[in-house]
Amino acid sequence: MSTQAVTRGVRRTMKLVFAPWTAGPVTEQDEIQHEAEFEIWKGGLRGCTEDFDTI
Repeated sequence: MSTQAVTRGVRRTMKLVFAPWTAGPVTEQDEIQHEAEFEIWKGGLRGCTEDFDTI
């Protein structure tokens, strides 16, 4: 009798709300500051940080 590994996927659900009025203030150069940036990936949702000094 051979043993075979059974792979079973895990189903996760989440509710997200993206609201345009939650953006930060607009600067004189028409750039929005203080935004929250997120990345949706296979493992879920994670916050992103960006080093603006190198741009």
